[in-house]
Amino acid sequence: MKKTNLWRGLTGVSVSILVLASLGYGIADTFRTQVDSALGTTSYEVNSEDSRYVSDYETGEQLMKAAKEFAVRQGREGTVILKNDNNVFPLGKKVALLTTARTKQKILMRSILSML
Repeated sequence: MKKTNLWRGLTGVSVSILVLASLGYGIADTFRTQVDSALGTTSYEVNSEDSRYVSDYETGEQLMKAAKEFAVRQGREGTVILKNDNNVFPLGKKVALLTTARTKQKILMRSILSML
C-alpha cells in the first residue's frame, strides 16, 4: 500500500509540472514581444509552409538503389576480418558468423571469399 501512495504522489507531481510548463509556454508565447524587450532577446517564428522537401532522386527505384549501394558500402567498410596466424586467437576449426540480417551475411561471405 505504501508503494501505491508513492506512485500517486509522483504522478500528481508530474502532472502538476506538465500543467505549469504548458501554461508558462502559453503565457510566454502570448507576451513574446514584452518578454523579448524585458530580457533583451530576439524571438523568431519558423514558417514551415514555404519549405518543401526536394528529393535528390526522381523515382522510388532510384532511391532504393542508392540505399542498397549505401548499405553495401557500409557493410564493406564496417567488416573486419582478422587473420589467425600462429593460432593467436583461441578458435577451433568451426567459427560461427552471427549477423542481424541475411544480407549482411551474404556481404560478409563475399568479402571473405574475395580475400582467399
